[in-house]
Amino acid sequence: MPHVRRGGRVAVEIKYFTDELSAEDARKDKEAIEKFPSIVKQVAESAVCHVSPLASNKVAEIQNAIGREHSFVDCAAATCGMLADNLGPIPSLVICCDSDSELAVKARNEAPHAHWGARCGCLVAVYHHDPILIWHEMFHLLGAEDCYDDGGTIDRTCGHNNCIMQFAPTIDVVGDPPFLCDENVQRINAQGNNVAGSSEISHG
Repeated sequence: MPHVRRGGRVAVEIKYFTDELSAEDARKDKEAIEKFPSIVKQVAESAVCHVSPLASNKVAEIQNAIGREHSFVDCAAATCGMLADNLGPIPSLVICCDSDSELAVKARNEAPHAHWGARCGCLVAVYHHDPILIWHEMFHLLGAEDCYDDGGTIDRTCGHNNCIMQFAPTIDVVGDPPFLCDENVQRINAQGNNVAGSSEISHG
């Protein structure tokens, strides 16, 4: 699990990198990712999240693995394996890439409704450069679940029209910082999910 104890709280360690993006998209994505811990602190008081860039040597290894693997699930499994460290827990990884990148294509092939991003195990791929969609996918790494049917309908299953875990959330609807429904706040605060062990694809 990508969880470690810090000061009596459970912390989620998240690494990230941007892959062949324009300078402007890379800057915006980095700002959104690095803002995420402060958002978590506001919406789920018992959770602690730390983000930091992935080391350049690991970036190259993971990029090579993505090129070798045939599916998004296999990319996630390979990524988690490469991030494993015998001295500590496995961190999660967010990769921001273009919508036509190899990783994005693999994600959509397996989850056709993953129009903007996808999560499997410890890996999140985001290929639409909007902070709300980035945060939606990152909340999955903390244990949050989608608040819509797997078929990708617009119906909010949590009963809140402004929850960030709805289908296609926008800043006008969910706000900044975004609203997160009570059910997902409880899931995150409980820290009961083995996030890195899940092989199912969540999509935004």
